Amino acid sequence: MGIKQYIKSIKRGVRAETERPDDFYFTPDIEQAYSAATQKEADFDCDTYNSKGVEIDSADGGTYVCRNFRSEERRAHEFVVFCEAPFIAGQGSR
Repeated sequence: MGIKQYIKSIKRGVRAETERPDDFYFTPDIEQAYSAATQKEADFDCDTYNSKGVEIDSADGGTYVCRNFRSEERRAHEFVVFCEAPFIAGQGSR
């Protein structure tokens, strides 16, 4: 469905110029992704992001709301969250 990107970080708070409560930064590199210590934590994060939706700039033009976050194990005790969406190629963060 699109390009696989991992959550690298999240900047919490309101940006006055966009009305978005959080800024999500993505990376195609699993090694740069933020990791949770347990699968349960990562799955909780996925549920949270899926219920809220995360708006990104779309390669198709306009915006796209991501609601298909999933987690995977990077290595023992490291679980990362990713999404496949029409991310703009080469644009690793939002």
